Amino acid sequence: MLDFSIIAAAPIGFFFFGILSTLLVAISKAGFGGALGSLSLPLMLLVLSPGPALSVLLPIFLLCDFFVGWKYYRFAVRRIVIVMSLAACLGQVLGWLLYKQINSESLVFIIGCLAIFTATRYFWGLYQPAEDIGLARAALRLLRRRIDRALGWMGLAGITSFISLTGGIPSQIYLLPLKLPRAYYVGTMGWSFLLINLAKLPFFIELGLFNAASLTATLTLAVFVPIGVACGVWLNRVM
Repeated sequence: MLDFSIIAAAPIGFFFFGILSTLLVAISKAGFGGALGSLSLPLMLLVLSPGPALSVLLPIFLLCDFFVGWKYYRFAVRRIVIVMSLAACLGQVLGWLLYKQINSESLVFIIGCLAIFTATRYFWGLYQPAEDIGLARAALRLLRRRIDRALGWMGLAGITSFISLTGGIPSQIYLLPLKLPRAYYVGTMGWSFLLINLAKLPFFIELGLFNAASLTATLTLAVFVPIGVACGVWLNRVM
């Protein structure tokens, strides 16, 4: 049964920031690996409290991940996907425990700090000289020497991804030095976060975050996901 209580509380703000957040996630994931999509939760916090915002956005993230995984399935480097997702899932257990111990005000503060760091790191990276692009095989050779980095950065990505959906920057710090070609980078990141976000579902259910109101709100935003994914794929090709 549909429940429009979340939307009815602030309909104009919900649709404005909800559509903006959805397009930001979809374009970012399909075009650039997803880090900028980490700003979607802070936007939703302008109209929702942390719990409802997380419950509305996680299915949107998952839907984007499915589209990206389908579009880039040939380009995902499976060994890297396995390493990234397993390390992040370990971090998510810590994120789940942390979420249960902090109040809403502390969570908003943490999300705000992570959002500032994400935005700063992203725009700082735009002005850095581009590195030479390597091949997937070279990335696999580097992978064998970087398992410790995977546990560190992807473990952190799991924690931040669980409590604030901001796992993109730690994941980038781990994945970019492997110098994957752009399509392989997007495909590997997309498949990794598809598995990571699927692993969140049992924890979110246990925390009681999903309900009829959150799922109704998600359904109203989901129609914008294919539009954002199409724009992201196009931008990936032309940039």
